[in-house]
Amino acid sequence: MVLGHASLALTGLALWTAYTITRWGPLAWSAVLVLMPAIGLGLSTVTLLTPYPTPGGAGRPGGGPLAAPAEDVLASRLTDSTLTHALTDAALASRLVEEVLASAAAEPARRPRSKGHAAALIPASHGLLALTTFLLAVLSAVTAL
Repeated sequence: MVLGHASLALTGLALWTAYTITRWGPLAWSAVLVLMPAIGLGLSTVTLLTPYPTPGGAGRPGGGPLAAPAEDVLASRLTDSTLTHALTDAALASRLVEEVLASAAAEPARRPRSKGHAAALIPASHGLLALTTFLLAVLSAVTAL
């Protein structure tokens, strides 16, 4: 899908460039006709690859390549007997608490990096430039009449 989007977009750009050199009207309309499916594939790519929040998931991604692992991964590895043993054994519980406190004291307090919305600027700017390109191609085709 991504390769189809890129190849159609580059073909539309080549046709539009050929129109600007030759001023032959059918080339401008061909560029517009090739750019329309390129836009459709681009929108499909964004729709499929953008992670979306899951219902009740506190905004965590639920799909796409950035999806979080399922919450029941650890629960499937724990058996009732293992959990009961860990909760009833005071030595295991105190060792766990000591390890957690030691690791927390050893690591400096890190402030979580704020990703903000900088990652959204790349597809948003790409879409804005694509829209501008398509509008220029349509205006060229209309003036070629």
